[in-house]
Amino acid sequence: MVGKWMIFVSPDEINEIWADICELVDNKMFWLAKASTNWARKKKQYDKHAVFVYTPNYLDIDDIKRVRNVLREECGFTDDLQYKTDYYTHLGIYPDTISEWDVETEARYNF
Repeated sequence: MVGKWMIFVSPDEINEIWADICELVDNKMFWLAKASTNWARKKKQYDKHAVFVYTPNYLDIDDIKRVRNVLREECGFTDDLQYKTDYYTHLGIYPDTISEWDVETEARYNF
């Protein structure tokens, strides 16, 4: 039932953003979060870090929107944010593989 907000940030931004997100986890504003390391980012040759802020139940739209609002108000994310269920991740459903699964909706949802 877990889902996550997916945020992609530059190496220059990651330390400040990650510190803010960790504080929000400590203050129980977020349930759980994780971020890619420099090693993983470089190994996969990604330009940006991946930061995931999790919600325990992807059916709880009010909580999903609450977390999005905290990300915007407390962390300053003004662009559209993408939310994805872990169910899709575990199955390997991504935007470039969605047609293989005969799924009609996108793997990521914008709120």
